Amino acid sequence: PAQLLQLHCKAFLELDLWRERLRGRVLITLRAPLPPELCLNLGSSASIEAARLTPHGGRTVTLSPESLPVRALVDEVVPQRWSATRDAGSFERCHGAALHASGDGDVRLRLPAELAEAAGGEEAAEGGAVLDIEYTVDELSGAIHFARRVRGGAAAYAHTVPQAGAVRRWLPCADVATARCSYELHLALAEPPEGACPSPDARPRVVAFGSGTRVGPPPSWPPEWFGGGSSSSSSSAAAAVAPWAHWSWSLERQALASEVGFLVGHEAALQSCSHPTEAGVTLALGSLPAAREAAALGPEA
Repeated sequence: PAQLLQLHCKAFLELDLWRERLRGRVLITLRAPLPPELCLNLGSSASIEAARLTPHGGRTVTLSPESLPVRALVDEVVPQRWSATRDAGSFERCHGAALHASGDGDVRLRLPAELAEAAGGEEAAEGGAVLDIEYTVDELSGAIHFARRVRGGAAAYAHTVPQAGAVRRWLPCADVATARCSYELHLALAEPPEGACPSPDARPRVVAFGSGTRVGPPPSWPPEWFGGGSSSSSSSAAAAVAPWAHWSWSLERQALASEVGFLVGHEAALQSCSHPTEAGVTLALGSLPAAREAAALGPEA
């Protein structure tokens, strides 16, 4: 099936750092004319809660997702002798290729006959559409890494896996080397579970980095946040209130899906946690105040 011809992707992500799961909503602006069926990449551990398509100047229609069969080619890409390897270099060489070869996460959305006919007509050439998907991911292995300061303890921070093919496991998109678009991302942390913090004022100080840059909250919280906006279900309309910890950033240039990522967690942990894959390396992500950072680097650094 043809991949999405996406022009812009706006994503709303709520990460639960304590329960280690993700809830998301993505609005993808599609180029016209539309094909009879849309195909996007989404990891097999994700569940689509709702899928809607709003053609330019038309009414919103509900779509039914269909998971495509996974092709059993992983063993051909990853030799059996490497199947249990823990070597970072071997993993990076094999991971993306295995995902793409297996077709993991391909989802097909068929357009209703009357919409497909209209979308392929001459009038649609100047239109396009917005694809609206709400989803959850309860198993984030291979998508988002949760790091702990103490074995068995709660995660201190989390970051997206940077290997090729991993973004589809947490973001519905056209995760291929030929598809580029601009991105706007809004990330929030879910409320801590009851008992995790003595009071709301005692919640940990958290920071976030989006696509390699430290990011902050937007001037105002977008109305399309889960349940908001005209194309959303009314049952969750109240969720448009800004979360307790939230950030926004964008990639204005035409970027690959694999260039999108984030890191979020306790500020103190990000100054002292070991690197998740390289022993003896400590994370230092610029969260120290400028004066202390300059002093640590020394003169002329």
